[in-house]
Amino acid sequence: MTEEQIGRAVIEAVRRGEYLHQVIADMHLLDVTTALQAAAEEWGIGYVELVDEELDPDVVKIFPEAMAKRLMSIPIGRDEGSLSVAMADPFDLFALREMEIRTHSKLKIQPYFALPSEIRRKLEEIYGRENEEVIYDFLMQDEAEEISEIEEYFEETESASEIDLTRSAVEEAQQSYIIRLVWRIILQAIKERASDIHIEPFQRESAVRFRIDGDLHYKHPIPRPLHNAVISRIKILSKMNIAEKRIPQDGRIGLKVGSRKVELRVSVVPSIFGESVVMRILDKSQAIMPLSDLGFSDENLAIFEEMIRKPYGMILVSGPTGSGKSTTLFSALNTIKRPELKILTVEDPVEYNIEGIVQIQVKEEIGLTFARVLRAFLRQDPDIIMVGEMRDQETAAIAVRAALTGHLVFSTVHTNDAPSSITRLVDFGIDPFLVADSVLLIIAQRLVHKICENCKEEIEPTEEMIRILQEHRVSTENLHIARGKGCKECNFTGLKGRTAIHELLVVDEDIKELIAKGATAMEIKEFARNAGKMRTLREDGFEKVARGITTFEEVISRTLE
Repeated sequence: MTEEQIGRAVIEAVRRGEYLHQVIADMHLLDVTTALQAAAEEWGIGYVELVDEELDPDVVKIFPEAMAKRLMSIPIGRDEGSLSVAMADPFDLFALREMEIRTHSKLKIQPYFALPSEIRRKLEEIYGRENEEVIYDFLMQDEAEEISEIEEYFEETESASEIDLTRSAVEEAQQSYIIRLVWRIILQAIKERASDIHIEPFQRESAVRFRIDGDLHYKHPIPRPLHNAVISRIKILSKMNIAEKRIPQDGRIGLKVGSRKVELRVSVVPSIFGESVVMRILDKSQAIMPLSDLGFSDENLAIFEEMIRKPYGMILVSGPTGSGKSTTLFSALNTIKRPELKILTVEDPVEYNIEGIVQIQVKEEIGLTFARVLRAFLRQDPDIIMVGEMRDQETAAIAVRAALTGHLVFSTVHTNDAPSSITRLVDFGIDPFLVADSVLLIIAQRLVHKICENCKEEIEPTEEMIRILQEHRVSTENLHIARGKGCKECNFTGLKGRTAIHELLVVDEDIKELIAKGATAMEIKEFARNAGKMRTLREDGFEKVARGITTFEEVISRTLE
């Protein structure tokens, strides 16, 4: 090598944080054998090329996988009193000492020079194969039952947009455990009531997490060598371009589980270790919950039921993504629907199918936006309109106009509390007096975990608990404060399932006057609260704490003061 070549290699090694002999080989300045041989002769140490070496897995596993990767070393042979180890840096004294400790100083460590890339490849080969075998054994459990279950998903599928697993696909599923792995993950998520599946690549493995009751839970990871194959299978199922790995992609998978229709909304984004996937699970056949099961207090439920039966005006539900806004709106629509009413909805996506309601899905790629559908709705002679989300000024303006011209309009907004929804409409460019005249009711809501019924136990309230409840206008008579001890049913968390807490703001004459005057959200909130016209999210949450439904910690973590 010339001095100029060595200089370039050193600079590149520093830039990449890589070993010099690896960089020399990568830059093709020397072939691998010559590079290793030259370094070994210079430093008086042996070298080994691992590409064609057949290693004994029992010897390799003397070091745990994590330790071998961290030290960039792999045991390659063992005799009576020594252990031969291929190392990227045979002069790393700390690594050699750690190896001695690992072997209890019973074996003399004999280091050999090796290329880091070859060490990595051999480690993946040994440990990756072992992990694949574990996954394969897992997938082969209850094989007949599994194939039958997959067939059940699709054998009665009618829609061309849903996957039809034909006989050839069943045979394919029997042959390929990558395909079986994907189905296993989806099946397990559905059985565990997950709302989302996350498959995320990291340096050593691909994490699989399910979002259950709003929280992410780790599941059995996927070995890194299998990650790309799993992602490709998911992309094929969701009709994405499997060759494109540089940009985000979206797709969907339609499934059928017995009589249940399930749709997966698939999002793929590139990350530094590979493509990351999130699949949102939408159960199309899920029953719409009655209003009485949504967690409303008796007082709030009475207000809500009264308002949804008004002939015209606007009802807004606010809260972050995943706070149950759509469930609340569809429960309301399902409650008030009857043959003499024309109900139209525009959604993105359509999450629930309700008989007797015309539902339209937004398709922005062809220009079918919320605003465009809303304009068309006004020519469809509707009585009730539901807009999935107030996203922009045009959508908000059309919805307000519809509410003012004799239609009952339901919609959602992303705000922290009920009064802030008013300022959001004003920010969209709607005149305050139009907002005051059109809006009937605003509901802010959050979901909190419920105490597990299987291990619930009542506790004696402390003075601090009583003080907090009193400060939030909660009666402290006949308290039933409880906690979950933790059991198998709740995975020893003491919490299982979720319920909603609500903040209802009825836009009466006093509130209308404040809106028309341009009052801020804080001014409206203070007035409504002091006048007894509104209970805040935290107050409603503490009411559920007093009744033994949830905990102080849950309410405090999900709400703002």
